[in-house]
Formats: sequence, structure tokens, C-alpha cells
Amino acid sequence: MMQPVMLDSRNAPNARPRRKVADLLLPVLLAVGSLVVILGIHLSPPDQGPLALVFPPWWDGQHARQAAGSVGRVIGTGAVASIVIIEPRGNMARGDAIKSGAILVLNPQAMTGCHASRQMEM
Repeated sequence: MMQPVMLDSRNAPNARPRRKVADLLLPVLLAVGSLVVILGIHLSPPDQGPLALVFPPWWDGQHARQAAGSVGRVIGTGAVASIVIIEPRGNMARGDAIKSGAILVLNPQAMTGCHASRQMEM
């Protein structure tokens, strides 16, 4: 009588080897790191001129504009209501914008959605 044969897919002649997470970790980290560097260079806030303040997405437009108004003159909004473009007052520090509730301070010229298309009179 023949013994049953257990087939194991790892030993099959045309089976592909499984990639380990460690094999994919380095390429993923390199890709993410490169993206962060590229975005950091293009989106970093300028020394002078307008700034884009990104507030939490659950804030409504009025709340974001009031918070932004505490650190500069509001000159427009971005593609969404939680992005407000300001002309900073004097020598406003980035920390002042963060204290007002902004989660990011960016260069509005580098962001497609922030080209102050919706100007405001304030």
C-alpha cells in the first residue's frame, strides 16, 4: 500500500519564493525618505512673504481664519477651508503659527492648492 504524499507549495518546481518584510524594508524607507526630502525643500516656508498655515481638517474655515488672524493678515485660503494664507506680522516665528493651532507652516507658492485663488478682504 502506498503512503499518502504531502505536497508542500514551497518545494514545488515553479513556486515563487516569498519575500520577507526585511527585503522590502530598505527600498520602502529609501522611497519615503526621498519624498520627505523633496517635499521639505519645495514646501519649506520662505523667509519673507506669504505663508500657508495648515490647520486640522476638522476645523471649519471661520475657526482657521480666526486662528491665522492672530499671527498675521489673512490674504486668502487654500483649496480647503483649513488652509489659510497669511502675510505675517513683523518677525513672526514659525512657533507662533504652531501655537495658534497650525499643524504645518508651508510655502504657498509650492502648493498647487494654495495659490490664493480665493482672495479675501480683511
